[in-house]
Amino acid sequence: MRRSIIDLFELPKDVILDLPRLTVVGREQLMIENHRGIASFDTECVIVGFRGGQIRVTGQRMKIASIDEEEILLAGSIDCIAFSGERG
Repeated sequence: MRRSIIDLFELPKDVILDLPRLTVVGREQLMIENHRGIASFDTECVIVGFRGGQIRVTGQRMKIASIDEEEILLAGSIDCIAFSGERG
């Protein structure tokens, strides 16, 4: 029912359902909003938590360009972005 109301009133799902919002710039940058922190990090794989699951970002020369309570900016050569956990 909650999703029906969201769709009916065209409310932003990421805000209402606390889902992550990803903004990808080519293969060079990934902005993740609504995160729950970094679960694991190395230069080839970054795992970021979100409500109900995780996002796994793999690539080369990965680094955390910036991080705060609401956003994480990853940089490097991104090869793959994968989700695990609950489906939204």
